[in-house]
Amino acid sequence: MEHITSHASLFNEAFRILKPGGILLFTTPNILSLKSRFRFLFTGFFYSFSPLDSNRNDGLQHIASLTIDQYRYYAMSSGFSDFDVSFDKKQSTSLWLTGIIPILWLYCKITGHPYTIHNSLGLLTGRVLFIRIKKCLNSFH
Repeated sequence: MEHITSHASLFNEAFRILKPGGILLFTTPNILSLKSRFRFLFTGFFYSFSPLDSNRNDGLQHIASLTIDQYRYYAMSSGFSDFDVSFDKKQSTSLWLTGIIPILWLYCKITGHPYTIHNSLGLLTGRVLFIRIKKCLNSFH
């Protein structure tokens, strides 16, 4: 997913061609991990992302860094009904940083931002996201 420029088109096409009950599976780097957030704070680039080379058009660069709620938005906007996220393994770097979780919670509380969307322990420590979305059995979107 980090290589795609038009996520809305991809999700719409996947919904169109999948049979009812069909499943779309994909993986993407977890930009919400604590390791990724620290990398972004100090470099301006998320984990697994680097400055883009405008002279390269080989499709191998990571050009799209979306969060879990953005993927959910595209999926649900396209008509998918079920959205599930899992992780491959916990990053040791992110595990070392879990001491700042109370600070994240407090910041969200003070600012009114919802804590649970981007701050589950899996999102804060997982390395790669595995996302499964399902087309409802009675979908005629």
